[in-house]
Amino acid sequence: AAAAADDGDESESESEDEAPVGAKRKRPAPTPTQPRVAYQNKQRCLVVCSRGASARHRHLLEDLRRLMPHHKADSKMDSKSDPRQLNEVCELKSCNGCLYLEARKRTDLYLWLARPPRGPSAKFLVQNVHTMDELKLTGNCGHGTRALLCFDATFDAEPHWRAVKDLLAVTFGVPRGHPKSKPFFDRCMAFAIDDGKVWVRHYQIVDDALDDADAKRQDGTSLVEVGPRLVLAPIRVFAGSFGGATLYHDAGLVLPNEARQRERLDLKRGGSKYERRKEAQAARREHVAANTLPEDELADTFRDDVT
Repeated sequence: AAAAADDGDESESESEDEAPVGAKRKRPAPTPTQPRVAYQNKQRCLVVCSRGASARHRHLLEDLRRLMPHHKADSKMDSKSDPRQLNEVCELKSCNGCLYLEARKRTDLYLWLARPPRGPSAKFLVQNVHTMDELKLTGNCGHGTRALLCFDATFDAEPHWRAVKDLLAVTFGVPRGHPKSKPFFDRCMAFAIDDGKVWVRHYQIVDDALDDADAKRQDGTSLVEVGPRLVLAPIRVFAGSFGGATLYHDAGLVLPNEARQRERLDLKRGGSKYERRKEAQAARREHVAANTLPEDELADTFRDDVT
């Protein structure tokens, strides 16, 4: 029987070797793979800045581009040009969103969020900018991953905040199935309203659970900040793209130019820098006295002079 089996194997090998040269061989069956998600929500956002931006502003621009795999870049715009020219650039690059950083006097930074060509759009004053390289935080996330967008409940209180929420969601929300994105969430972006301004933070989602049983016993998910940090003070909300009817205007916001003008007027009226400095120091002492922190029990743990 063994001899017969060997003869059968030899005959099969001979038949395979004797197959005609032009005959097509059968390919092995492909292994089943997970189908790719269809790219239907084709959102593309143009991210560009103006000329005259400082180094910190350029680093902030690069950080925002890293957070948005669906972005498209373009050369810098002239600072004196009309921002409505970006509508044509967005049309040429097939972008339905735009994020424009407008630098003034190398110190002031303004942020435009727009939905060309019909709108709406909003203009913000950017304050308290801290980039990723500057903060050096311990958080880390994958490049091109999607982000969970977390909004404060105050965004639904007034109409202009709802418009700002829609602009932020469309701009920073990575569309599902984008070719340059990864199909999972390992980070989140938080937008909170305080003192009439939007506070933006970026966190990494860390899963500390060892297994499924540990995840059921306790909440093993924590957040670690990655950066960047920035505060957006809304100036105006327009019905059109980079212009149009004004839907909201914050008349109480003091712009940097107005603040510098007031300082010059104070100096002309007889005020001095010394008096302003003393007033600022007194205001700081009152703020510290009104917001005292509780004592930390472990503050003296690593001190050698304390027994």
